[in-house]
Amino acid sequence: LLKAILAMVGNLILAPVAVLVILYFVTRPSMAPFRAGRARVAVLVVTAVFATALVANGVWGLLR
Repeated sequence: LLKAILAMVGNLILAPVAVLVILYFVTRPSMAPFRAGRARVAVLVVTAVFATALVANGVWGLLR
């Protein structure tokens, strides 16, 4: 059970990092044929903010 909980915590912390890495690569000028449009960038930004807010909420709950 402890391993499962630790795995879930690790995934929760790495989710915003993964979204930001994807956002970085799909907005680079050198990725011209694969560049994301405005709508996809907006979805990635909203997802990154949401994932970061979840991590911040979890950390804040642990520190209280």
